[in-house]
Amino acid sequence: MNRTASVPEARARQTATETAVETVAETAANRSALLEAIQKVQTRYIEDADASEAFDHLLQCLLELTRSEYGFIGEVLRKEDGAPYLKTLAITNIAWNDAMRAFYDESAPHGLEFLNLETLFGAVLKTGEPVISNYPAQDPRAGGTPVGHPPLNAFLGLPIYFNNEFNGMIGIANRPGGYDEELIRFLQPFSATCSTLMRAYVNARQAHDAQEERDRIRRQMLLNQNYESLGVLAGGIAHDFNNLLLGVMGNASLLKDSVAGNERDEALLADILKASERAADLCSQMLAYAGKGRFQISQVDLNETARGTLNLIESSAPKSITVSSELEPDLPMVEADQRQLRQILMNLLLNAVESIEDDGTVTLRTGLRDFTVGELRSMVQGRMVSPGEHVFCEVQDTGRGIAPEVREKIFDPFFSTKFTGRGMGLAAVQGIVRSHGGALSFESQPGKGTIFRVILPVADKPEEDEDVQDTPHPVTGWGFPGKVLVADDEDGVRAFLERVLDEAGASAIFASNGSEAVELFRRYQDEIAVVLVDLMMPRMDGVETIRRLRSIDPKVAAILTSGFSEDDLEERYPGHPPAEFLHKPYSAEELVTKLLQVLGET
Repeated sequence: MNRTASVPEARARQTATETAVETVAETAANRSALLEAIQKVQTRYIEDADASEAFDHLLQCLLELTRSEYGFIGEVLRKEDGAPYLKTLAITNIAWNDAMRAFYDESAPHGLEFLNLETLFGAVLKTGEPVISNYPAQDPRAGGTPVGHPPLNAFLGLPIYFNNEFNGMIGIANRPGGYDEELIRFLQPFSATCSTLMRAYVNARQAHDAQEERDRIRRQMLLNQNYESLGVLAGGIAHDFNNLLLGVMGNASLLKDSVAGNERDEALLADILKASERAADLCSQMLAYAGKGRFQISQVDLNETARGTLNLIESSAPKSITVSSELEPDLPMVEADQRQLRQILMNLLLNAVESIEDDGTVTLRTGLRDFTVGELRSMVQGRMVSPGEHVFCEVQDTGRGIAPEVREKIFDPFFSTKFTGRGMGLAAVQGIVRSHGGALSFESQPGKGTIFRVILPVADKPEEDEDVQDTPHPVTGWGFPGKVLVADDEDGVRAFLERVLDEAGASAIFASNGSEAVELFRRYQDEIAVVLVDLMMPRMDGVETIRRLRSIDPKVAAILTSGFSEDDLEERYPGHPPAEFLHKPYSAEELVTKLLQVLGET
């Protein structure tokens, strides 16, 4: 039997129907709003490809649709150990004090990084699954919110996948009534849009990074070519200049005995020698820049070298400047030329002192630590250094800093921010570091100072102390058992050598090139005891000349001379080392000492 519904029942059914209609209408309106928001964001991104603006707009739409107070959209990245972390692409500024507001304003545009996995968003990162927490205060997964953080009453975390790869996350908080599975289903189109935009953003970023890397490599190649060209030029100039200095310094050294007791002439001669030594030092720096410096590699205590250099700087620095050190004890030895290492420290410390106009501090530090591939890539010559443990030294000052417009020029030869060029300076530092297999970097802010850092390879194992070299012999009073064959294309050098050898009691034969030297050796082979051959000569260089001489007499005693270093000689002519090497410029005493060593008279 049909029963007619009572009036209350009819009203209840009508109310339920109206509520259902309203819910459907609200859901439809929300879905329509969601789709409209998604369409606008996609259109805007396609038109201007501004990812940051697109994600900011997406986040704002999401908060409005879900009536949430704050939230974020972020990219899921991984550390070297594989642990996931979050870097935001869009985030609500919920700063609760002035310091946090300043932090957000500065950092948010570049992306904030969240590393703590013992949090609600960390639960999403660890599992790759959605997280709903409507009672965070009672949720064991919640944690990590700092003191002063706005209240967290409810949280929803949604993973973002692209091709089954977990690469992003959405987080929203404080929706009235909390979050549920139905809302997650509703937001699926939104998550899909985030996934698509995120993949487009990542692809665009990777393409941009790849282009930047190609541009960087191209710039580095051009820079290396520039360095190589300048290095060849500097090396050639230094080599020729050393030949000229040999005549000046050598002849001046021969005059010492002649002017003994004459104060005026002694003072003039001392000035000549001092100026010559400064010129020779400039040549040494030019060769160092060219990577052809005169190196005597041994195992060196960086701290000991630093202390000695620091003492010199402290005694000459203005009293208004405090010079201090922070040297890590028990540093391992480094493979280096101690004189060149001292030049690195001296140049860096002098630059630091000169950068301070009034009061300030200069600090020299040493240490040992691991350097990663990323750190090395950002350093000058760092790509040539293997990652791992290296000794480092750094010089920090509180001076005026380096202006951005001159940073790319500071390693150029003779570049200076002062009125005129002061010398090779940082160019020599770079060349020495390059020749030692190290790397170099600097950090600077105008008005806040500069830090230069040099890293060097650790020596393999301690070595025994080497014997101290003999002191030079006096020029006169020695009788040589046989003739000296000299081959050099410089007239001034031959004239100097003729005087020195004559005073030393040696009979000499002179050739202006290698071919002439070979012919003279064939003619006077039985009378010649030792040959002195210059490296750079026309028609036949010194190495080829010595090879020809040895084909005539394998036991010939030979000395090769050059303004280049012995290491550079070995690199250019592998397998043909001369019996001895004498670096230009040399004094008369050094020449006699070397000849006697070769002849076994020492």
